[in-house]
Amino acid sequence: MHHKAATSIHPAETGPERQDAMATEHDMLTSRRARPSALGLVIAIILPAFLLLGGCATETLHAPRTLTSPYPGAAGDFLWAVAPMANESGTTNADPLLVSDALVAQIQQTSGLDAIPVNRVIEAMRSLGINSIDSPASAVQVAQLLGADAVIAGSITAWDPYEPPKIGLALSLFVLRDEMRAPGARTPGVDPRALQAAPTDYTLPTRSSPTTPVSSVAEHLDASNHEVLMRLRDYASGRHDPQSAMGWQRYQASMSLFTEFACHRLTERLLDAERIRVARTLADAD
Repeated sequence: MHHKAATSIHPAETGPERQDAMATEHDMLTSRRARPSALGLVIAIILPAFLLLGGCATETLHAPRTLTSPYPGAAGDFLWAVAPMANESGTTNADPLLVSDALVAQIQQTSGLDAIPVNRVIEAMRSLGINSIDSPASAVQVAQLLGADAVIAGSITAWDPYEPPKIGLALSLFVLRDEMRAPGARTPGVDPRALQAAPTDYTLPTRSSPTTPVSSVAEHLDASNHEVLMRLRDYASGRHDPQSAMGWQRYQASMSLFTEFACHRLTERLLDAERIRVARTLADAD
């Protein structure tokens, strides 16, 4: 016959003192497991800073592609005036003044050129009683009043702000200054008698009245066109934060930014047309 061994339990082991001791030991173990080590604290502090510095070090900035004047050997900048755009898009949603201001901004960023703000051009047109630049004569009048070397008259031919955005622009350049009209051509001497009789400086031989625009360009830019998107991405390079969520595509999502790109594109084409014309003029002069 087997007998179970009796287990002797001391009363003190089940009393409050024993329970307090067990609770204290459990808290100490838990505290040791939860407390981070000194090495862990150092890693937690230094690692994010290292990653941040590493990200900054690898980021490279790209200068945006800028435009340059096509007129060689010019002393100082040529001053252009931009007449307010005519809205021929068929929609009243287009803002001609916004587009005109965007075009002025692109000309002002062109090396060797400067542009008169549109509000000053509007004031000059109002003082002359001219509603729009629709002829060489009106362009000459506005340019002479403002002291501009050339005038751009343009129109909005298409406007659709919904994604993918679309815009059409047409620009014509009227030139008064002979250094722009015929670079390299010999300027006739100034007759003192003509200088004495001239009511203004604008009748001097250095300025001539245009009968037609020297260059004209027009383009329809559709953001669903892959070629347009490639040009848009190239334009956005250096003009946006590459770490932003949308990146270069913000120029596709915003009509104002897409208009900025369109004005840059039309300004570039106008300058290219002038560069070809100037080269031919210099070749003929030789």
